[in-house]
Amino acid sequence: SSESLSSEGGSSLPGDTSTADSSSRSDSGSEVACDITLIERIIRSHPIWFLPGIQRAGAFHLLQGKEEGNFVVRQSSQSDTMALSVRLPPGKGPYIEHYLIQANKGKLSLETSDNRFDNIPSLIAHYAQC
Repeated sequence: SSESLSSEGGSSLPGDTSTADSSSRSDSGSEVACDITLIERIIRSHPIWFLPGIQRAGAFHLLQGKEEGNFVVRQSSQSDTMALSVRLPPGKGPYIEHYLIQANKGKLSLETSDNRFDNIPSLIAHYAQC
């Protein structure tokens, strides 16, 4: 699946204009091109979406009022495992889905995917692409 992901909170990914960041606007108030890559934006915004201290119920609570594509990475209830919780579009089953992030031979993947990544930001960047 290739859901469009955006970070939960003040940082956003391409296509989401909800953040009024003065550094991304010209003096006239119009949008200007972003000078950093998607992966760099994900890495810089990790304090917003990387929340290892919350559990599934906390992730659900954080995401329930957010727009589709918002997500958090959190500790799974399974030991030594992280989970990705994502706000899905309305009408696509449960509107918040939880995916285990599995580690195998030094690579990461979602439980339902054959795609392998070196780190969590790379995994998120892959699924964040429209």
